[in-house]
Amino acid sequence: MMDDEEVLLIDVRTPQEFKCDQMPGAVNIPFRSLSSVAETLDKAAPTCLVCRSGARSASAAVMMIASGFERLYILDGGTVAWWKRYGNE
Repeated sequence: MMDDEEVLLIDVRTPQEFKCDQMPGAVNIPFRSLSSVAETLDKAAPTCLVCRSGARSASAAVMMIASGFERLYILDGGTVAWWKRYGNE
């Protein structure tokens, strides 16, 4: 995603969903908890949001942008697309 920069990968799915198929390096912060946890995160750091298909991560991005986050990314197609592309590598 970024050449030499560490990116925080936040999976906004439920803990049950996260447990079934976590992406390497992802941190689980469920969508319902994100607004309270977001205040503890670095708003200037590059942050990528992911969910199953992209809908929850898009909603999470809207909330985080309104809270002042500057460098947000959404994993297009969510974990479904990621596992299809990289799951067997």
